[in-house]
Amino acid sequence: MWQPPIPTSDLCSATALRINTKTLVFFMKAYAYPTGEPLNEYGLLELNEISLSADSKTVRAVAIFLMAAADEMDRKGENYGHLHMQDESDAWKEEWPDIVVCNPNE
Repeated sequence: MWQPPIPTSDLCSATALRINTKTLVFFMKAYAYPTGEPLNEYGLLELNEISLSADSKTVRAVAIFLMAAADEMDRKGENYGHLHMQDESDAWKEEWPDIVVCNPNE
């Protein structure tokens, strides 16, 4: 079972990766500068900068998700594929950008 590396307060459940967002107010948009041409037929771009426009509670939720994803990577090793933040957040909204943490060998 995943245990968060920091106190959970009202941000995260200690029993899973799921982020408890019932007490949070969220705002997030993402902006980026691409480097070069698309890498695949879906338009995936390598970026040289990512800018998140978000409130502090959202940034903390993103940080918890990233730490949880790192823990999951360590736990699964080479079997780790990827995690989507939109799948781990109870309060996800369609207008938010997804954050995906991928195995670099995937």
